[in-house]
Amino acid sequence: MNFSAYSAVHLGKALAIMEKIVDLKRHLQEIPEDHGSLPDYCKRFFGYGSWKAPIWFIGMEEGGCSCQGTIGLRLRYWWLRGTKSLENAPEFFRLIGQGCWFCDHAKLQPTWKQLIRIQLVFNRQEANDNAILSFQKEHWGKRERDRRRMSCFVELYPLPPSAKKPRYYDNWCAPIRVKALKRSIRTNSPKAVVFCGMKYLDHWREIVGDTNFQPQNMQGGRIMTCRHNRTSYYVILHPTSHHPVGYFDRVAHHILDHRRPSHLTRMPVR
Repeated sequence: MNFSAYSAVHLGKALAIMEKIVDLKRHLQEIPEDHGSLPDYCKRFFGYGSWKAPIWFIGMEEGGCSCQGTIGLRLRYWWLRGTKSLENAPEFFRLIGQGCWFCDHAKLQPTWKQLIRIQLVFNRQEANDNAILSFQKEHWGKRERDRRRMSCFVELYPLPPSAKKPRYYDNWCAPIRVKALKRSIRTNSPKAVVFCGMKYLDHWREIVGDTNFQPQNMQGGRIMTCRHNRTSYYVILHPTSHHPVGYFDRVAHHILDHRRPSHLTRMPVR
């Protein structure tokens, strides 16, 4: 192929890509102005994966890019895809331009890495870095039929911490989402719920419905637990906080070893 033909081929590909971008922008502009409103998003969107997963992870707030353009994309695609309470993470992240964590050349995401480690150990599976990366790329936050591959990671607050928020956000958002999370736990009865971050203990107590978290003996770091009905609850250090070497590996095995109710502080059934 001569240079002119080679250039023509690449020019054609570039034009085709530009046409797709223009079509996408036109399509997004045709979405009604009241699509996926922020209050609806705050009330109804919680995270990724499946409520049927045997172990859930609950964090304080959504991470990622907090620019208004990205938040706008989140709202639009959430609306286009049916305003689900839990999204399919690989698909959704690709749509908002953050699919790098699920591509063939993905690297371990620092927060997810430790949560996936806990999940794999909980499922009695290999939990080295290669296994964790494979699970991240293929199964993390994805809708699955196999319970051993199901995951559920949700947030108390749906927007990144640095995002521009309406004035009502902080005081209005948390009570609604706490109530919804309590209802989801009661409906689905996960075996374990892992809360990420000791400094958010008051929020975690609201979700559980009692203050009866008790510190557990574990070498090299803190963990707090309680049990209510058929669900065991754990509060751990946040994966991005300063923590002792090997802390999350010990947390994972602690949760696995203490799944029996007799090892945990039991709350009265109401």
